Amino acid sequence: MSAINSIGHYLTFMPEVPWLNNLILNGSGEPIAAVYKLELLGAAGTAILLSAVVTKFIVNISWKDWFITFNETCKELALPLLTIMSVVAFAYVTNASGMSTTLGLLLAKTGALFPFSLLYSAGSVFLLQDQILQPTYYSATCKKSRLRLLEWTRFLRLQQTLLVE
Repeated sequence: MSAINSIGHYLTFMPEVPWLNNLILNGSGEPIAAVYKLELLGAAGTAILLSAVVTKFIVNISWKDWFITFNETCKELALPLLTIMSVVAFAYVTNASGMSTTLGLLLAKTGALFPFSLLYSAGSVFLLQDQILQPTYYSATCKKSRLRLLEWTRFLRLQQTLLVE
């Protein structure tokens, strides 16, 4: 297993995003790393490509027909891939700019209505049409709102303790 891990490590590329890496600061004033991580061995596309090549031999088609089919498939996937990249880019922008944090704090301040903030999550899944990409956008918002709710709960418990005494 360590041999596979070392091959995977060797086939992982992590170039920094030019003009963006460590130029955005988070709320604590620390720079946010903008690094593109490309894992060739662990990527889903690698498994899909390998299965396509294996399927070529199972179906017993020529390389010419295989490349024609592969080219047609890539053309059909161009717009969906552009959409996925746009959603992921939007998620990174909202997380890095503080929009997710602001939205999380807003949801946390709703108090008793906080459980209804799950409708926001359901709505974002509906709009993004993907449960894999949706957590990228929603996770920072949810984390901030949960932390704020935890602080609010501790505050209320402290008030109850003071009132009882």
